[in-house]
Amino acid sequence: MVSRVAERVDGVLSIGVESLVAPRSPALRLAAPATLHAGNDGLAAFLYDQSASQAIALSRPAILGGFSGQLDLSDVHLRDLALRGALVAWELYDNSAIALDLCVGQPLAVRELGRGQWLPPQRAYLDAPSGVLRLDSLGSLPFGQDAPRFAGASAKVPPGRYVATLHRRDASAFRTSPGLWGRPPDLLTLTPVTELRLRRRPEALLLYPMPEAEQWEGRYQSGDTGFTGLIVGRPGAFNSIAINLDMAAADAMKLRPGAFVRVAAGLHRYSALYLGDIRIDEVLEKHGAYTLSELRAAAPFLAYMDHWVRERRRDPSTVLVLSGTACGSYDFTGLKPGAAVEVKLDDRAREPLRWVSLDDGE
Repeated sequence: MVSRVAERVDGVLSIGVESLVAPRSPALRLAAPATLHAGNDGLAAFLYDQSASQAIALSRPAILGGFSGQLDLSDVHLRDLALRGALVAWELYDNSAIALDLCVGQPLAVRELGRGQWLPPQRAYLDAPSGVLRLDSLGSLPFGQDAPRFAGASAKVPPGRYVATLHRRDASAFRTSPGLWGRPPDLLTLTPVTELRLRRRPEALLLYPMPEAEQWEGRYQSGDTGFTGLIVGRPGAFNSIAINLDMAAADAMKLRPGAFVRVAAGLHRYSALYLGDIRIDEVLEKHGAYTLSELRAAAPFLAYMDHWVRERRRDPSTVLVLSGTACGSYDFTGLKPGAAVEVKLDDRAREPLRWVSLDDGE
């Protein structure tokens, strides 16, 4: 049986362990986790033994000056710290305050985790000779490039060398249902290296597990001659059609607000006026129904850049939406997600728009 006692002494949470024989009951395993909190406005979290502070500061990994994601994985200084167990660094889903349950013992199996959706566990190596651990964000690090803006957290564990297992809840599930789930902490368990071995060399940084890019993202060709890509979403929903034409593709084909476009999808042909990065409801709110009716009279569709917030993605995806009127009659017969589509600039003069100048972006 694992017996734990978590108590606060001089502001430091102390986690005691009498035995490391893993019981079957998750309630016994997590009898007294220490919940640590750190203020945050960035995308990286750090756990380290207090005795490693000077080594981390002298090593000066680039991440101390700002999170760079994939670039940090190849940072030799950060990689060296990870191999020595001096620093466990992981990418956060967003810049919310950090809440972490810290336990000593065996990592939990999937069936033993709490409610909610969990991501695959990630592991790192932590050497804790003093047993006094620090949880920090980029904004609370005492040896960062700037003075700390937030408070970090401290906890005391039995000194030793550990395999750190990070269990994360799927943050997107909580974002879509905040009233149901709230924002519960993630879980990090420390297992002595005598009880658990890493199967490979520690990564310099534990990146947030993101899904593979969906098939339509970036699958296009765009340039001076026009755009060739794919239909996405549900064609015909709300009398609209969406295309995987993103901001980069728009720049490549020199698509500017006020321009007219011709769209070919199968046997269908559509004409639209491009409004830019502004939704139709924003036009209505800022410039009134009369402006919107004038624009509607200029082309069968109004096109705009929409920002789709999708599951387990930190940043929205931009797509080009062609939107018809609610009571209009439009033919989307036979169009399905993934169907090929072409977009070309019309040679008509650009339509003056109230929210942009004619030379905008030229």
